[in-house]
Amino acid sequence: HIVCYLSVSAHEYDFILKEAMNIFSHIKDHIAILDKGVIIKASRTEQLRESVRKFVLTPKQEVNFSGLAGILDILKVGDNVSITVEDCDDEKRNRLKSISVNGMTEVALNLDEIFEAYVIGNRGRELSV
Repeated sequence: HIVCYLSVSAHEYDFILKEAMNIFSHIKDHIAILDKGVIIKASRTEQLRESVRKFVLTPKQEVNFSGLAGILDILKVGDNVSITVEDCDDEKRNRLKSISVNGMTEVALNLDEIFEAYVIGNRGRELSV
């Protein structure tokens, strides 16, 4: 078992988090994501990597994403939308594909990107850039 507690400044946080996640990803088979001291997700490492996905697509005009369960983060850039979802399965893939104008791109995330989606993701409150 490895337990790690880091007390660092905000400036050092991002670098140390990425390095720690990179190291831990090679030596453990379970992971727990904590937010403000509370476990918000616990899973086998590979299962977490396989079940959290980012999709980039151009949605149809009338789309409302609030009905899609498991949204961790959503970001609109121009006409495109980037959606990170948990517990991804074929049903979610097909639902997203059906609301896209021209198909979509599916992206596998590394552990630090998954951590960020759970902890600082906007949980479906669409942000525009």
